[in-house]
Amino acid sequence: MPLLRGRLEVVVHDIDGREEWKREYDTRIPVVEYDGELICQYHLDRDALARLLSNIP
Repeated sequence: MPLLRGRLEVVVHDIDGREEWKREYDTRIPVVEYDGELICQYHLDRDALARLLSNIP
């Protein structure tokens, strides 16, 4: 969350809350997507998030 500095709204989904999410994501969590694009999976990639943030006005 500190990386976002109020620039984006974060929506957290419990993967175990829906069977289709569990099938799709299973061991890939955490998964970070922005506007339908995969940013990172398996671990939080701070560099990938920083690149994303640098491209958002």
